[in-house]
Amino acid sequence: MIIKILNKLKTDYFYSKRRLNKLSKEQLLAILRHDCHRIEKSVYNNIFQSKRKYFEDKLEKVRLIISILKQKNLYSNEHPVIHWAEQIEHNFHHLENEFIHVYKTEPPKEINYKKAEQLISDFKIRRSCRVWNEKQSAEDELKAFALQMIDAARWAPNSGNRQAWKFSIITEPEKRFLLKGLKEKHCYSAPLLIFAGMDSRFYSPAYHLKDCLFIDAGAAIMQMVNIANSAGFGVCWNHLSEDLIKSRRQNIDAYKRFCKALSIPDYVKPVAIVSVGIAEFLPPVPARLDIQELVINH
Repeated sequence: MIIKILNKLKTDYFYSKRRLNKLSKEQLLAILRHDCHRIEKSVYNNIFQSKRKYFEDKLEKVRLIISILKQKNLYSNEHPVIHWAEQIEHNFHHLENEFIHVYKTEPPKEINYKKAEQLISDFKIRRSCRVWNEKQSAEDELKAFALQMIDAARWAPNSGNRQAWKFSIITEPEKRFLLKGLKEKHCYSAPLLIFAGMDSRFYSPAYHLKDCLFIDAGAAIMQMVNIANSAGFGVCWNHLSEDLIKSRRQNIDAYKRFCKALSIPDYVKPVAIVSVGIAEFLPPVPARLDIQELVINH
């Protein structure tokens, strides 16, 4: 009971007008995304009416954030999040008819099992590549493809619509080699690296959401990996979270140099480095457990 009260006090402070006024545009938009998402999904979760007061409070916070953005000259009705939030705010009292039914899309007419089989076949040929061909794509082509990978990442499912992902595209050898001593050669020798981190400010301090942070990161990274694989690139997902960084003094120093060179702020929690390039070969297929061994109580 005491813990619940303390958590509520933390939440009330975190979302108070005084606190909101101190937040950056990025943080305000994250809260806006989160609360509008909760309002919207309450309709098709059939809890909107039974918890109407709760969602009315959310609505007031949405309005407050929009007013703060206007006061700080950070407002633009062309920004996709603000535009979406204002649609929900405007249609709040008729969300089902004026928003959900207007913007929903119909599901496929039939289930396509063959398409699922094809996707599984594609997944099966994905390997974690660690040997790179001497001949690689041009740097500008790699940077353009990195943006495609990030485009795939931003459509990944994520907790509370926070969209807390932060990426850095790295092609310059002097920046890639800053990972020497922290990561293995196969990682930093790849022609393209994408740093994947999470904006920890987007997760309320009132709740234990560190697991959500890594789940959200993993979903986005896997979409990046699959896009690279589908294009024919070799790709490897490399661990780069704080347990590795803090395991040795030299790792801490190496990561600090890396962050300084790439202007990665302290509030971005590191998760992974995705290395991409034309592979010299695909490694042998590792044995996978049988499906029945993965299913509980089948």
